Amino acid sequence: MYRTKEFLAWMIADFKQIKNALSNILSAEQKVHDDILVKKGFVIKRHSLRYDKINTNLIRRIRGEVEKIKNNESQLLNEVSKRKKSFVQVEESYKQTRGKKLHLLSIKKELKEVLHYTDLLITRLRQAEELLSEGLKLHKKNVPKNVEVFFASFEHITNKVLRFIDYLDQVSHNALVFESQAFYQEPRTYGRIMSTPEYKKTVRHDSLSSNKDPTPVFDAPRKVIDNILSMNKDQLKNFASQIGVTGGVKVVFFRTRLKPVNHDRPIPQSNGLREYKFPKGISVEVLQAA
Repeated sequence: MYRTKEFLAWMIADFKQIKNALSNILSAEQKVHDDILVKKGFVIKRHSLRYDKINTNLIRRIRGEVEKIKNNESQLLNEVSKRKKSFVQVEESYKQTRGKKLHLLSIKKELKEVLHYTDLLITRLRQAEELLSEGLKLHKKNVPKNVEVFFASFEHITNKVLRFIDYLDQVSHNALVFESQAFYQEPRTYGRIMSTPEYKKTVRHDSLSSNKDPTPVFDAPRKVIDNILSMNKDQLKNFASQIGVTGGVKVVFFRTRLKPVNHDRPIPQSNGLREYKFPKGISVEVLQAA
């Protein structure tokens, strides 16, 4: 998740430059209640234009920031696409450990939509520059009807862009907090004795298959892995019984950066190993299986 974390931080930093520039001509009003993102748990605010703050220099500054994003459109979409698997893993881990959705997988759809609105916003900003260069004086109580309609459109498009920035800011914050709390810096290795059906599903799908939730596993440094792999079938069954496993005939070694449910409270086993537990179905990297 390093690359994912860095990407989200970079992405939100760039979009916040737009928000910072827009803040000079906008005022935040009330929270929006009828947006699909709000129903998913996000806080979205509606903003109003401050006519008395609009001037050519600010409009040009805002356009410059929006054009930076537009110029990086292909890179942004490509980077999001490249991280789809990583986003899926984070989303699944979040749901399995937090019991709710992170909504990180909505990022590509939301990004495509906001890039469409950045096109429209650049057009409106250029038109606003033209109006101001022609000597337009803006006072909300005395704005010509056609100009009022123009700036109503400008305000609507601006709110669409800020909606995405609110979403991105919150989903990035939640993902980064989750990363720091739920993941180790480096992957750790574990093993699990399992039945043949569980074994086949785990190896085929790279996910921890089990009829128990949470699923017990044991810590598996290289020495332990080599020792177990050298066992014959009877020795493996005896090893399994020592850690309280009956009926298991297969063993899988995997690694993951996700912290076990009891990462700070491992359960000592009679053979000297420690038992940890993970939510069943988590994505794992299968290293060896026998």
